[in-house]
Amino acid sequence: MASRLLIFRTANGGGIRAHSNVSHAQGDPMIRKLRNLAALAGATLCACWNLAVAQTPMPPCLAVDASPPPSTCGTGPAPFLGNSMQGVSIVTVSAGGGNNWLQFQGTDTKYGNVLPRAPASLWGGTGANDQIQQIYNSPGDITEAIATDNTVPAGVSNRVRVTTAVNPYSSPPNTQDSYLEQPGSAPQGMFYESYWIWLQPDLPSRTSGNTWGELVEFKAPGGARVERFQIGWWMANWTGYGATTPCITMMHDDTTNGYIFMESVMNPNGNTGGMGQTYAAPLPLGQWFKLEWAFNRSDSAGQGWMWAALTVPGSSNANLRAGVQIFALRGAFNYNGQTLGMNASQPSQLINRIFLDNSSYGNFARSSSSPYVIKTTDYQVYTSWPATATAHPSDFN
Repeated sequence: MASRLLIFRTANGGGIRAHSNVSHAQGDPMIRKLRNLAALAGATLCACWNLAVAQTPMPPCLAVDASPPPSTCGTGPAPFLGNSMQGVSIVTVSAGGGNNWLQFQGTDTKYGNVLPRAPASLWGGTGANDQIQQIYNSPGDITEAIATDNTVPAGVSNRVRVTTAVNPYSSPPNTQDSYLEQPGSAPQGMFYESYWIWLQPDLPSRTSGNTWGELVEFKAPGGARVERFQIGWWMANWTGYGATTPCITMMHDDTTNGYIFMESVMNPNGNTGGMGQTYAAPLPLGQWFKLEWAFNRSDSAGQGWMWAALTVPGSSNANLRAGVQIFALRGAFNYNGQTLGMNASQPSQLINRIFLDNSSYGNFARSSSSPYVIKTTDYQVYTSWPATATAHPSDFN
């Protein structure tokens, strides 16, 4: 039986969580306060995808809770954003003061998106859309490049974004390299993203006590209320995998009355009373994997939900090779008299930042003599389920 572990902590409750992990805006006073609360078409396509051996797409949008499940969701919508790194470049648009902004520019030859697309963004947003925000202590702490990598799985773009971090975690500022969308105030509905990622395999050797990192996130503004939902990882004895194997985590936090959060760990050790987990798997290292996540913070039924799936083509596990849902949680839970969870505990606080990738953010060690490299490619964003999505609950829409 898949294990489930639910962990609650408060800002002054001590215990295993020793960081706030909320910083994404260096000048945000609430963010600073929270830090202290806890220690391709045509020739190009054919050159980059081997169509003869291309990976078979995942079963299209099968529901995991219907009997029998529907066979298809149709051809699916066109992506809101497609960035395969084919035909695009990374350009610095502003720099200085510990805060750089970079931009993808050019026409993506797989998806046809012309980047950047600002001022058009999700749900009427304007501003720093389709851009990378770097937060650093010294120039050169983080470098970006687009390179060819032929180790990608069959059918995946071999042009990849390469992020190299040489600065150790410190606070403030916390070294970050965030690929951002900034939604607007139009009705905010369903969001889906998938992307491929490769993490350097020596991550377990870069630990000192409880080690953590982020993958993706969305959050409401700072000020009187910060609400955040995150997919990340932990490396610690209490995860069930031991202190040398990072496990995937799902987190929600809220600062209504202090710093309170729920963390659901994708844990292998039996039924321990958590919520949301549907499959346990450690964080893949030294091999390409696809992360899918989707949410609708306030759906038509008045409840919100969040979902995630993992595909690891090089895994010995057949489920992971095919793609499997690892997390699905809908509705709310009550903690200390507060309603928390996927139902938007303060609906008037709209999402203002979606981190399509922030995997350099974490307290794992790196230095100029021992840099840490992360590779990503083939970002896809939809505002409804694509036909290639891994099986998901039929009422998540």
